[in-house]
Amino acid sequence: MARPIKKGLDYFPIDFTLFSNRKFRKARQQYGFMAVGVYLSLLKITYGGEGYYTDYSDDKKDDILYEIQEDLKGRFQPTIEIISEVIETLVASELFSVDQFKNNPNNLLQSKAEKWFDNN
Repeated sequence: MARPIKKGLDYFPIDFTLFSNRKFRKARQQYGFMAVGVYLSLLKITYGGEGYYTDYSDDKKDDILYEIQEDLKGRFQPTIEIISEVIETLVASELFSVDQFKNNPNNLLQSKAEKWFDNN
C-alpha cells in the first residue's frame, strides 16, 4: 500500500526582514503587534492546510477568524472585527494574492511568500 500524500507543511521559514518589508509596513503601523500575530497565525493556517492557500469564502471565514482569535488569546486578544480588518489590510498590501482574493468566488488567501523578502 502506497504512503498517503501529505497536505500542508510541517514548518515554514520566516525571514527576520519581515519587519522591514515595505508591504508589511502599513499593517504594522495601523495594527501594531496585532498585525504580526494575525499574519503568522494566517500563515500557519495556510501552510498547515492546503500548503499555499486558504479558502476564505463566507462558509469558511468565521472558522478561520475564530481560529486566529484562539491562536492570539490572552490579555490583548483581538476582536473578530479587528482580525478581519487586519486580513483585508494584508491582502491590500499584497502579502496575499489580491487577484485570488477579489476575483475568486471562494476568496482564496493565497500566500505570496516568494515576495516577502523584496523591499520594493
